[in-house]
Amino acid sequence: MSNIENQVKINSKTNFYIASVSKTFTASAIMLLRDKGLVNINDSIREYFPDLQDYYKDIKIINLINHTSGLRDYFKVFLDKDILNGVTNEKVYHYIKTNNMIEFHIGTKFQYSNTGYVLLAMLVEKVSGVSFSQFLSHEIFKPLNMKSTFVNSPLQPIIPNKAYAYKEIDNVNYCDDHLILTTGDGGIYSNIEDLLLWSQVFNNDKLSSGGVIEEIFSTKI
Repeated sequence: MSNIENQVKINSKTNFYIASVSKTFTASAIMLLRDKGLVNINDSIREYFPDLQDYYKDIKIINLINHTSGLRDYFKVFLDKDILNGVTNEKVYHYIKTNNMIEFHIGTKFQYSNTGYVLLAMLVEKVSGVSFSQFLSHEIFKPLNMKSTFVNSPLQPIIPNKAYAYKEIDNVNYCDDHLILTTGDGGIYSNIEDLLLWSQVFNNDKLSSGGVIEEIFSTKI
């Protein structure tokens, strides 16, 4: 069931919160900006976020993409502090600015970081001049005819065919929907029909210039 209260069954048009699968869209958005000549993936992130402290200056955009930035995962930090629900990109960025989030020397190893992908979404907005949602809609969703894919936001209208999350306690189901409002690291709803279109783009490497898929998924350090 996508909605237990109304006994709505899941089907191919049911829109799920796709969590970290959203990162594939974020990385691809950066590569599209790269192809337009608007960013260089070897640029320091401080070129775009000059208010970050000096110890972030050696982090390159590509380090954010392939999780070699050394940035601590905000998700774990906020979960430990019990401040995860309702968190936004702005709150994550404020935390980055005021805290040293670096756990290891940049580029020396791989460590999964949601923090890097929040920064990438903010970078897309800064460089493109439009919201992350608008950029993905104009550059990816509409061209690929992905009519049921949406970026979540506090102001997002009702998502059609949405699958709600539940938690069972003592044999009773309670609504336990997603309350994190960050984008870039997550934040997208989609269904199996749209994700089939997306996977075909990746299989054919037709989204951007040659070799982009290899760059996004590179494990080289």
